[in-house]
Amino acid sequence: MGTIVLFSSFFVLLLLDVPIAFALMGSSIVSMLFLGQSPLPIAQRMIVAGGSTSLLAIPFFIFAGDLMNRGGVTRRLVDLAYALVGHFRGALAQIAVVAHMFFAGVSGSAVADTAAVGTATVPTMLRAGYDRGFTAAVTGASGAIGMIVPPSIAIIILGIAANVSIAELFLAGIVPGLVIGIVQCIQCYVYAVRHGHAVVTEFSLSRLGRALLHAILPLITPAILVAGIVGGVFTPSEAGAVATVYALFLGVVVYRELDFKGVIEALVDTTVTTGLVMFLVLASFGFAWVVTIEKIPNAIALSLLGVTSTAWIMLLLMNVFVFICGCVLDPTPAILILVQILLPIATQFGIDPVHFGIIFIINMAISHLLPPAGVVLYTTCSICNISVTKAIPALLPFLALMIIELLIFMYFPGLTLALPKLLLR
Repeated sequence: MGTIVLFSSFFVLLLLDVPIAFALMGSSIVSMLFLGQSPLPIAQRMIVAGGSTSLLAIPFFIFAGDLMNRGGVTRRLVDLAYALVGHFRGALAQIAVVAHMFFAGVSGSAVADTAAVGTATVPTMLRAGYDRGFTAAVTGASGAIGMIVPPSIAIIILGIAANVSIAELFLAGIVPGLVIGIVQCIQCYVYAVRHGHAVVTEFSLSRLGRALLHAILPLITPAILVAGIVGGVFTPSEAGAVATVYALFLGVVVYRELDFKGVIEALVDTTVTTGLVMFLVLASFGFAWVVTIEKIPNAIALSLLGVTSTAWIMLLLMNVFVFICGCVLDPTPAILILVQILLPIATQFGIDPVHFGIIFIINMAISHLLPPAGVVLYTTCSICNISVTKAIPALLPFLALMIIELLIFMYFPGLTLALPKLLLR
């Protein structure tokens, strides 16, 4: 009965438009009071969780991504993407995909990635005659890669919540991110051929060399961070600090596009964003504690065991559940709530926690391209000045292939686990 009270009160609060952090806390308190217990342990759990040094990685990466966007990194990455794929059919759309992949390895945030790169690429695509719906679709679909490619804030949050190696999760996200990006470039090429979009420019080795020279320092950022974490040089939190210092160095010293005012504005934005995210994270830990004492994962596991005892069917059922929840919950609470419930079930079926984690993240990236949560979708529609109802039909082909890719990564775990096993196990 406590479980029913917990989740029903949570969704009632959401329907009343209560901020999700307060909804998590409120439903946890209501559930404890219903059970005749003190809600004090919820606050204690939140305080203990707040003392985790791993959480420091979140504000550091948010700050680093903001600094790099203000410091001229985005423009240089777009220029490099132009030099790489500008000579292909559908080049402007492919430039958006490649630039998103590059910036994803810098910002750590799908929304920041979509906003930064989309602002630079969308006007050019529209002026070149690309359909507004397709422009929104390719911007949103490629922006979602930012949730998968390291250093991803979503992966950091999942690693903390699941107590799974963040270094292994980072490595596991590399191949899926690359594959999804390459497939999207192929989709853009096919679209351009069908709609008669000509080649934008001829390939120029000198232009590629200049663009690479200007963008090489931002490009090595993810390599430095991942190599440092994998090699044990620094922790994920320290990696965030390294990324911040490196972003300051690029913006202030190298490119000289980041002044004192820009740094202060980035600090203010980071403080606001971090406050919101951290409050949500801590509230989620309190909610997860109630979920644990109510033995909800065990109850769900027993229910699912009544349906099937086969691991691959169980994995499919869990992913359907994650997809549905991901469409109605923002990424952070979805990760923090669902991982606590589903990871114990996955381990019972012998599913590798790292494999489960990266599949979970890919699923989140897909589901957050759809309403009602759809944070990446809404960001894209705002940039492209298009309604959600007009953007979704153009987005469906991208979503279909991303779901197929999810299924492939789901049932061929070697594709995601090869790098972690090679380098860390």
